[in-house]
Amino acid sequence: MRLLYFFTLLVVIFPPIIRAQVFINEISPLGDEEWVEIYNAGETPFDLAGWCLADGNTVESDDLTLEGIITPLEFKVFTHNKGWLNDGGDSVTLLATDSATIDTVAYGTVPEGKSWARVPDGSPDWLVSDLSKGLPNPTPAPPPTPTPTPSPSPTPTPSPTPSSAPSPTPTPTPTPSPAPGVEGEVLSASTSAVKDLDLSVFLVDLASPSASASALPVPSTNLNYEHLSNVLFIGVGLTVSGLSGVFITRRLTRKKL
Repeated sequence: MRLLYFFTLLVVIFPPIIRAQVFINEISPLGDEEWVEIYNAGETPFDLAGWCLADGNTVESDDLTLEGIITPLEFKVFTHNKGWLNDGGDSVTLLATDSATIDTVAYGTVPEGKSWARVPDGSPDWLVSDLSKGLPNPTPAPPPTPTPTPSPSPTPTPSPTPSSAPSPTPTPTPTPSPAPGVEGEVLSASTSAVKDLDLSVFLVDLASPSASASALPVPSTNLNYEHLSNVLFIGVGLTVSGLSGVFITRRLTRKKL
């Protein structure tokens, strides 16, 4: 009795605060038994005696009178005969004892086996939900996030394997063979050198015993070393021949004398 007095005192002193915590939480307009669920989202129990639920028509006989105490976070269900709520859409209003509107909800067509509910409980959001009479309204699972299809990675183009260029075959250096006619050239050069010599040295007085090969002059022709060696060789040969001629001439002269 004291508890009821305490609740009544709270309603009288703090009516706006108490009323703000009570909601129409779920409506089932289909089926043989139509019902409305009330939810106390506050932390204080509340007496619903003298409150009522009215549909959208103006017929007061259709109003559903409430009774009982609703405790914190409790769900209370109030049923009515079939045909009380319109299946194709209607409105439901929760009225206090002073006819003040505590909560009002409009709904549309609800599929068979479903209800019109606040999700989550006590929130301002409404949606078609599975029936949860006297229980917390189920929160629908979020739609699965589609798994992004991975973009195919481009296949890398294989780099061509560099082919090793064949090493060039070295061209053999030909062994120089003596050019034909070299001897003739040497001989010709020697002969030319001999022609350039002053042949007057060979006009030796055969009668003069003092004639000698020492009278040979040095050729004035500029010769390279190769020609010079050839000339010296020929000169020595001619000198020997000249001395032999002088010797033979003297012998012949002596015999005649």
